[in-house]
Amino acid sequence: RYWMLETIREYAAERLNASDDPEKPSRLHAEWFTNFVERDLGHPGDEALQEPSIAAVADDLDNIRTALTWCWANDHDDLGLRLGASATLCWCRRGHFNDADAWLDEAAPRIPTAARELQLDALKAAVMIELWVHRDPEAGIRYEEPALVLAEELDARRDILWLTHARAISLWETGDFDTAISLLERNLASYRELGDRHGEALELHHLGEFHRDVGNHDRAAEFLGAAVALYRDLDKRIELSQTLHGLGDLALDRDDLK
Repeated sequence: RYWMLETIREYAAERLNASDDPEKPSRLHAEWFTNFVERDLGHPGDEALQEPSIAAVADDLDNIRTALTWCWANDHDDLGLRLGASATLCWCRRGHFNDADAWLDEAAPRIPTAARELQLDALKAAVMIELWVHRDPEAGIRYEEPALVLAEELDARRDILWLTHARAISLWETGDFDTAISLLERNLASYRELGDRHGEALELHHLGEFHRDVGNHDRAAEFLGAAVALYRDLDKRIELSQTLHGLGDLALDRDDLK
């Protein structure tokens, strides 16, 4: 990674634009960063990632913005959808909400024309943005519904689980508490069947939070305690701290100041 004088950058751009294929450098740049982000962050919903992967992508946000601008302006829609879908986790985790918002504005009308697998990734990214950035569960549901149809058509079990979790969050936010808890319980059983301990811990954590919210303190303590044990075993420090925070909130709800 290095810097150069603006005059040198301008001269290099002039020389590249004068070549036989002036689009090639920008295309290669966009392709390289799409592959880079997909390699480090995977697809939407791969939330068991370590923080260093997210940090590495965050260092290149300017390059990602440049690549996306070029993709949208030059009808490389699939490349723009791929790049943004994978970058969404970084944008949401690091608070770059303007980037997420700008991508969704450009991506939304382009999603229906993409291949089904890419549609699914882009729809999942849209769900993340609606739930985490816009805090709009009803808009999240509008993306979750076609995404679930696609995931079922593609027999993409883990995508179905991820989207079911998102649906539970959306339903909880809109007041359908019983259905939300039922969906998380179903997901918990599926993750245990798959042997996916991170997925199991995720559902335990949210079940604990949901039961705390409706006053089921004993059940909340059971679920949150189990999630803490799993996150410790998995050495997931961020998730562990979030779950311990939930236990702290539960203690306050119980007037247990010790």
